[in-house]
Amino acid sequence: METDACVTSHGLEYPVIVKPNSTDGSFGITSKSVAHNDEELISAVHDIRNVFFIDCPILVQEYLTGRDVNVGLLGYDDQGVPIVLPITEEDYNALPADLPKICGFESKVKKKKTKFIKQQLSFPV
Repeated sequence: METDACVTSHGLEYPVIVKPNSTDGSFGITSKSVAHNDEELISAVHDIRNVFFIDCPILVQEYLTGRDVNVGLLGYDDQGVPIVLPITEEDYNALPADLPKICGFESKVKKKKTKFIKQQLSFPV
C-alpha cells in the first residue's frame, strides 16, 4: 500500500488525474480523480483502493484540458489491415462548471448519469 509521502512525491504540477492502470470502462475514475493538491490526490488514491477495491498499479498523470477525441480499433481484417471505428469526440458543454471534463465511471454506470454527448467527427483522410 502506498504511503502519503510516496503518493505526493510524483513531481508533477497540479492538477493531476489519478486512475487505475488496468481497468476498463473508466472503472475507478470519478469526478474526484482530478486532484488539485496533495490532499485531493491522497483521497483519490484512497477511493481507488478502498471504494473500488482495486489493487493494480495507479497512474498519476498531468490533467490535460482540451478536446477529448477517441479512436476505437477492433483488431485486424483478413489482410492484416486495422479495423478502425469512426472518430468520436466527447462534448462536455452540458456538464456543470465545477466538474472536471472527463468521462468517468459515474457517467457510464450510475443511474443518474453525468450528462455529456459523444459525437462523430469527420476528418479528411
